[in-house]
Amino acid sequence: MSFKRVGIAGMQDFWNSKELPDVSEEFQKSLVEQVLSSERKKTVASRSYNPSGFGCLRALYYKRTGEPITPRKETYSSIRIKQCGTSSHEALQNYLSQMPGWNWVNIADYISQNGLSYLQVLSVKDNGETLLRDTRYDIVFCVDGLVNRNGFYYLIEIKTETDEKLFQRKAPEEEHIKQASCYAMSLGLRGCLFIYEGRNYCSTKCYFMPINAEMKGQVTDTIITVEKYVQEGVVPPVQEDKKNCIYCNYVNSCRRDCSNELDSKTI
Repeated sequence: MSFKRVGIAGMQDFWNSKELPDVSEEFQKSLVEQVLSSERKKTVASRSYNPSGFGCLRALYYKRTGEPITPRKETYSSIRIKQCGTSSHEALQNYLSQMPGWNWVNIADYISQNGLSYLQVLSVKDNGETLLRDTRYDIVFCVDGLVNRNGFYYLIEIKTETDEKLFQRKAPEEEHIKQASCYAMSLGLRGCLFIYEGRNYCSTKCYFMPINAEMKGQVTDTIITVEKYVQEGVVPPVQEDKKNCIYCNYVNSCRRDCSNELDSKTI
């Protein structure tokens, strides 16, 4: 025992005689590289409709025709923002599933009990988040949650955003309403509860959006329109609102297919 104590003391004296190096820069470099390398993967684009992309006919056309995508270059920040969003979803879903008076509904059971045989359950997470496919229209979508309050069903849609956007928010985003309308159309629901949470201080705002037959019809009208373009082999016109073009995986294909110089400069 005495030999071991002397040995340890000797080693301590040796290391204490050395100046502790500052490795913060190489530590940060290694951390960033590890995050980036862990997220690098071959992207295989599905041809199924995705409700979050219903804002642009041209992007939907490219998706349905199997156009090669040009993924946005990921950064450490973009990866971590998405991961923090996922963590927020999971935490909120855990709270929602335990709220007295609000019945957290098992979506697979809801589908079975309501005879929605056209819906396929692709996967279910522990928090209840469920990935579905509507086989009628080949739509694949992920439902954050479903609650029953006094016999009425409400779709749950969770969104995270900057605190600045949250502070200015007065209503759900139009694109998010379209997305929820698609979910409601497939699930036979009449309304959605949106939860918006800020990333910095985790402040929250909730909104109720009734979803009527007209809103659901706009979803099917969009699909019918895109399928017609696909059958005719005609690329849809460029949408007027180009705020999301910078995030689009088909931006290079869109530039290629632009019919005039003005469009190509504004995408």
